[in-house]
Amino acid sequence: MSDIKCLVCGEPWNAWGANHGDMLPWEYELFRQGAGCPCCEGKGDFEPQTISDIYFGDEDLGLRMEARRDIPWRRPEPPVLWQCDGCGVTVVRNPDDNELEYDVPMGAKCRQWYNSHAFWRGEATEEPAHVFEGGQRVCEFCLSRCDECGREISSLIETGDVYDDGASFNHPQDWNSRLCVDCLESLCDECECQEEEEEDDD
Repeated sequence: MSDIKCLVCGEPWNAWGANHGDMLPWEYELFRQGAGCPCCEGKGDFEPQTISDIYFGDEDLGLRMEARRDIPWRRPEPPVLWQCDGCGVTVVRNPDDNELEYDVPMGAKCRQWYNSHAFWRGEATEEPAHVFEGGQRVCEFCLSRCDECGREISSLIETGDVYDDGASFNHPQDWNSRLCVDCLESLCDECECQEEEEEDDD
């Protein structure tokens, strides 16, 4: 298979290699469109003289020539798959290798945990750890921590019932909260949820 020239700098690239590891996926896409190559990064004054200079397999040569005038050489922003409504961490897809990564905001309460735990294990997932009935999406960190005190809780709930050892359950007036036993009891002492439950029982 013949070489393909960069329309910006004229550098020849092996046609098979350019699409099989010599370039990152997003680099190859820009190269294919005529926006440049990793050598020039879109900066050059090459002027094609023959059809072979523009050649790119069976693709429309006219489209390739037009693309280089409009498309800048720029690494695309990683697409966001989801964001945690609790701490703001996002899961993105790295355009360089197509792998999932955590993007943790500066100052986020989960930053230390992700740096020492999830980043090391590389456990970014396409879906959040949990989605509550109200649509709130939460990551593994937020799902396993008490909303009030931040203490880790061993059991997680969806319906308001106590799971397993009773270490975690929701406040009756806020199904999106995850509370440890101590914080739940403290919060309930300050509200009327227990009285409402008693009225419902009657």
